[in-house]
Order: sequence, then structure tokens, then C-alpha cells
Amino acid sequence: MLSPLEFGARRSPTKLAASALLAGLVVLLLSFAVGVAHFRVGTTQSERGYAHAIAWTWGYIVVAPAIIYFFSSSLRAVTGAIEELGRRRMLYAAEGDAPTQALASWRDILVNARKVSWALTVIAFAEAIVEWWVTSGAPLLVGATPAENEIDWSVRFLHGTLLERLANAAFSLLAFLMQGAIVTAVLQLGVFIYCIYIWLDQLGDRAPPVLSTTFPSNLPMCSSSSGASGPVRPRPRRGSAR
Repeated sequence: MLSPLEFGARRSPTKLAASALLAGLVVLLLSFAVGVAHFRVGTTQSERGYAHAIAWTWGYIVVAPAIIYFFSSSLRAVTGAIEELGRRRMLYAAEGDAPTQALASWRDILVNARKVSWALTVIAFAEAIVEWWVTSGAPLLVGATPAENEIDWSVRFLHGTLLERLANAAFSLLAFLMQGAIVTAVLQLGVFIYCIYIWLDQLGDRAPPVLSTTFPSNLPMCSSSSGASGPVRPRPRRGSAR
């Protein structure tokens, strides 16, 4: 089963970002259907409805798609580059290694990172659910007293009917779960960067990964000033054996 990290690396960044944008719009429309889009509280009648909560609405419609697009694009670009170098037999872990050894090492690291990827995903969603329960679920479903600064759309129907409270709780849970998805994307990018570090570190235990300098026999020939001809070769570094 693919981890969230591998899923993000294999899917189109545009499609993932578009899906996130669509999800954000759907949640915004649902807020009107549930009745939490507009909500005024206090003597000042300050607006605390979902539609007016910029961090939630614009966060899901603009910021979340951008984060997911960057996350997926980064994964695909780096993974694709490594895979392409391996397929073209241009990447070596050390002199004498098979050209595919560095590529196989990279793939193994991604597989081994599945547990970490899933663990961070579970943590991100668990944190979102706990936050939902404290700020919205418990007040709406078991009558807990919400904090004064938490009286907003998430507890809009705190004193409403059972159906209204259930609908309010379900909507707020959906909103908090989307928050968990965004946190998951950010954490997966961190896992990916760590995978790159591990890959380079493993290759560095023997020799830094290098591009192949093996020249095929069918390279065009060039003539030197002495009249000798032969394939183009890199100049030796200073101090190296000639």
C-alpha cells in the first residue's frame, strides 16, 4: 500500500491542487447549508461565521491548494530526476558499482519511509480530531463549556436542537479534518527531504554520488594540434596521476 509520501510523488500536482480547491469550495458551500456561514456574537455583534473566517475559507481555497501543489511538484521533480539518471545509467554510487545501485538504494529508502509517513499522517489527523473535540465536539455533543474565545461557527448551535448540534458537529469535524490533511502534506515534505539526506549519506559512506564519465566508443572524434585524433576526454585534475 502506497504511503501518503509515495501517493504525492505519483499523482499530478495540478489534479491534487484542483481537488484541494474543490474540497475547500464544497466546505464553504456546506457552511451555508448547515447555517454556520454567518454568526454574530457579543454586545459588539462581531461576525464569527465560517464564511468570514479568513484563516479557514481562504486557507482551504488558496493556501491549501498551493501547499499541496508545491508538495507534489517537489516530490515528482526530484524523484523523476533521480529515476531518469538511473535509467540513463548516468548515476553511480562509487567506482565499480552498477549504475542501478544508487537508484535501487533510493527506491529502498522510499519504501522504508512508509512507516514514518503513515505515522506522521496518523498524528496529524489525531491532533486535528482532538482539537475538534475540545473546541467543538464536546460542547455540542456532551454539553462541555467552550472557552470564551472559541465561541464561533464551530459551536454556532450550542443551544440549538439535537439535529442542529449534530449538523454543526459534523461540519466542524470535516473542517478540522481538512486541517489535518494540510498538516500531513507539510510533514510529508519534511519526510521527503530527510529521505534525500539519508540517500546522499549512504552513498557518501563509500564515495559521493557522481555522474558517469564513461564515454561511448561512438563519440565524434576531434583532432588535436599535434594531429592526433580521439574521443574528447576530461582534463585530469591538478595533482592527479597523468
